[in-house]
Amino acid sequence: MLAILKKIQADLFNRRLATGLVTLTVTAATALLALTAITLSNLNQSFERSFDELNGAHLWLFFDRQHTSRSRLERIGQMPGVAASSGLQISQVTWATLGAERVPVSLRAVGVQPPAVNAVRITAGRALQTGDENGLWIDKRLAEQFHVRVGDKITLQTGRRERLLVVVGLVFNPTWDIYRTNQPPYLYVLDKTFRRLFPDELSWDWSLGLRLDDPQAVDQALAGAEHLARKQAISDHTDWRNVRDAYLFGAQLNTLLLTAFGLFALGAAAFILANSINGAVLAQFRDIGVLKSLGFTGRQVAAVYLGQNLAIGMAGGLLGLLLGLALAPLPLRSLASALDSSPTPRFDPLLLGSVWAGVQMVVLGATLWPAWRGAQTNTLRAITTGYELPSSRPSLLARLALLARLPVPLVLGAKQTFARPGRVALTLFSLVLGVIALVFSSVLNNVLAGYLRNPAMVGIVYDAWVSRVDLGDSPTRRILAAAPGIEGMLAHATAEVKTTGGQAFRIRAEEGDFNRFPYQLQAGRMLDPLADGEMIIGVGLQNWLGLAVGDALVLTVNEKHTPVTWRVVGVYREPADNGQMAIVSLNSLHKIDRLVEPDTYYLQLSPQASLDDLRAYLKAETGGDLTLAVIDLEAGGLTQFRVTLLALSAVLALVALFNVLNTALLNTREQMSEIGVYKTLGMTPGQVVAMVLTSGTILGLTAAVVGVPLGVWLAAISLNVLGGSLGFGSFDLSLTWANLLLPGLAAVLTGLLGSAVPARWAARLAVIEVLQYE
Repeated sequence: MLAILKKIQADLFNRRLATGLVTLTVTAATALLALTAITLSNLNQSFERSFDELNGAHLWLFFDRQHTSRSRLERIGQMPGVAASSGLQISQVTWATLGAERVPVSLRAVGVQPPAVNAVRITAGRALQTGDENGLWIDKRLAEQFHVRVGDKITLQTGRRERLLVVVGLVFNPTWDIYRTNQPPYLYVLDKTFRRLFPDELSWDWSLGLRLDDPQAVDQALAGAEHLARKQAISDHTDWRNVRDAYLFGAQLNTLLLTAFGLFALGAAAFILANSINGAVLAQFRDIGVLKSLGFTGRQVAAVYLGQNLAIGMAGGLLGLLLGLALAPLPLRSLASALDSSPTPRFDPLLLGSVWAGVQMVVLGATLWPAWRGAQTNTLRAITTGYELPSSRPSLLARLALLARLPVPLVLGAKQTFARPGRVALTLFSLVLGVIALVFSSVLNNVLAGYLRNPAMVGIVYDAWVSRVDLGDSPTRRILAAAPGIEGMLAHATAEVKTTGGQAFRIRAEEGDFNRFPYQLQAGRMLDPLADGEMIIGVGLQNWLGLAVGDALVLTVNEKHTPVTWRVVGVYREPADNGQMAIVSLNSLHKIDRLVEPDTYYLQLSPQASLDDLRAYLKAETGGDLTLAVIDLEAGGLTQFRVTLLALSAVLALVALFNVLNTALLNTREQMSEIGVYKTLGMTPGQVVAMVLTSGTILGLTAAVVGVPLGVWLAAISLNVLGGSLGFGSFDLSLTWANLLLPGLAAVLTGLLGSAVPARWAARLAVIEVLQYE
């Protein structure tokens, strides 16, 4: 046993470069997999920990005052399965001036003491105190959007008057759905201040938060509340699961990338291990014969090579776990910032142990075959003749190079490349994985850049939108029709609908210049705004309900009217509600419900439009009653997503570089005698370098030819699967020459760089030392 350990130690330290390369590769693969495992295990925990700390409401109900009473709300709060209730919450939708912008907000009354259900977390500033008659809290996301800080003053519209309030704190609400909700973002004032600002109780909005014994029983609780309340009493609701999904969305995309690239890196590590061990067995064939002549059994020889690589695997695995632990807060940082919690994740020793054990199994699997070959070595043959030399017959590529009368170093380099077909195959697999990763990253970044340039590709067909509250629909349209810089307008209203099977979703009712808004149709045609009963549906709704162009869809609007049949004439890309929405003409909706009026107006702006002039015009014409918002897709989450792609691609490319370097070292070491002969016959150091670099270049070119089309194919499949799940439908890759050439050039460069060190080493070999060694 002691002899085995000494042999393992000697081999590891005598082959320091190969040992270091394999260790780095295992470390990188383990770190990516550990990072993925930690992120996945902490995604839900991060949200739920924050949610539970604030005793968040699993179901938030919004009521129509005309159809309910306080007593009914109390009965809903006492339903079976309800662990606690927030009690009646009062609020008022109004306007607030934040900096230069006037935006709709929901002002909510709060007490000095935190409520039993759905408390808010103060992220900056301080708590509201009894004497804060003019103090308020503002939702942290709203404050970030409009750059509001503690101490700033906000003008609040109260009827026909305006009141100046001071921001004393920024807060996080655990049950405000940043994605699906129709509720404006919240401001908070003391109950006494709220009643002073809005003394008319009949204008107040009522809501109620419920914390459930079973967090998954939201649908049952909602059905129970609808049963207890009068018909039409519940106007809207928020499901805590939708809130969680909205927060986790960006982090999940990064996690998917981590998972895919971690598996790629682990596969590349397996290829490097198999290559390295197989090369070590061949290079030490005579050593194996000597060991066996000294009494080593086949099992002991196998134990030497298994021990060497398991030692590397264990060391690299531990380093990878430490690196993964150090990097673990990074993928969770954006989520933690949104939740105003610490990005420090919780670690599961069993999970991390499973990652480490999984890596060791891959190392073991990659080691078994070459170790077995070493164990089966014939002692006499190993000592006398050694292992058979690489194939002396030139490869097809070498013969073609010879026929083309290329310089001798290039012909020899082509011959050397495929001298060991098995090794070349393993190296190419790793290098092809790197090319695929680079192509995937390049294509996806190209798609994202295209969407930034043209948001209509993801269903955002307008440049800006205007919201109204007090001003009527007709005056708003007249003002917008005369506004400077506006080329097209769509009046927009929403309605809740339900199918005969009970599936509920929202529809958009629109009217205006449809031809100026480039809806991305996946199938069928655009609806005719003058025709009755026509509808286009989002891709997500099509997938959910199994609809096709030409199908009839029977819907109940706002649960107030008899069912109406619409005919599906087209399928489009819808960016909201996972694509589970539909568009109808406002004219057709008015025939069902005359009370529905647009409150939002989508705008197409001319290239020369001045936002400052447009804001000034709207303020002058309406006194600030209309609010202009502009589309901005340059979000931090998207930028982080693109940076993650590039970083992971670079890591995988580095792993591929290690594999090429390892292969070039093994090839060069095995051909020491040939190189000595070549140099004896007059080959210069420069020609030796050219020979070795030619081999690496051929590997890079081969990987580029194979990897680029595979990368495009995998990118197309992945993006279409992702687009289907998000309700966007199929993606147009819009490939450019850069998407295809740059990854290919990177593969060639990797081959050259990976061969550079062995080429320099071979060029410096002294002929006498080589011949004496052999």
